[in-house]
This record gives sequence, C-alpha cells and structure tokens, in this order.
Amino acid sequence: MLPNSRNELPRRTDRLPARARRRSWWSKGLLVLFTIPVAILKNSVRIVTISALGVYVNQAFLYGNLHRRGGLLFALLAVLMLVPALVVLQRAERHLGHREEG
Repeated sequence: MLPNSRNELPRRTDRLPARARRRSWWSKGLLVLFTIPVAILKNSVRIVTISALGVYVNQAFLYGNLHRRGGLLFALLAVLMLVPALVVLQRAERHLGHREEG
C-alpha cells in the first residue's frame, strides 16, 4: 500500500528498522528508541549543512534542490548511523538466545 500523503512516508519508514530481523520485543523497542535521537541528529546535520552552504557558498542552497529534495541523501546518513545499532542488537539477541536455550 502506497502512502497517501508525503507525511506518511517518514512515519512508515521509522518503523521499518524494528522489523529488520529483530525477533525479541526488547530489541525492537530499543531500536525504535534509538531512531529518535538519530532522526534528531540527522535533521540537525541537514539544517546546519544547508544553512552553512547558504551563508558561505551561495544563498540558492537555501531554496534549491538540496533543500527540497535532499532528504534521501541525509536519510542515508541516518541509515549509516543505525547499522551499528542493528549489529549490536543482533549480536545481543544471539548471545541471549544461546544463554536461554542452554
């Protein structure tokens, strides 16, 4: 099902990492909680980057394509920040899973 509005897509993609190979409820919860500061940091980096480019390079950056369509570029930054958390949670699940089984 496709999102009906532009605002629905970010809400849906915020929940995707929790479904990415997470089995336990605590792992899903921690990953969702971790996405909040990552989203804040990503948006902060986006604002600072576009502002600095607008002030020091060219004011057109404040209204140009990077401002309007640069979300994907900065979303990749957020994904790169989430990968280490995914790896740590996956290892913790495996470690705790083996302890519970044995």
